[in-house]
Amino acid sequence: MSKKDTGIIREAFTRPNEEVDEDGKVTDEEEEPNACVVCGDLANGFHFNALTCEGCKAFFRRAIKRSTPPRCRLLGECDVNKNNRRSCQACRFHKCRAVGMRHDSKSRRHVVT
Repeated sequence: MSKKDTGIIREAFTRPNEEVDEDGKVTDEEEEPNACVVCGDLANGFHFNALTCEGCKAFFRRAIKRSTPPRCRLLGECDVNKNNRRSCQACRFHKCRAVGMRHDSKSRRHVVT
């Protein structure tokens, strides 16, 4: 069976949100399977009860130790993503809480393999 035939067969059995690339590999168009729920960067495990990257894990750990919460300069409407996650600490902390990060979580780390 040729690569082209294999690609056609794989294409027939893919889900609607998947595509087959030139090598015949199936790719998911939506999001990375191990994306950080806060910023979208590559996550490496469950930290503080959420699938996050090392950066958001460290940020949350430092933020919960502060005596005063950070404040947003733009009324709490900042977009938090991989490219600008360091722009507004208040909105990043709010998003951490919104996605379920908790400082009282019993299991603080679970590595994704």
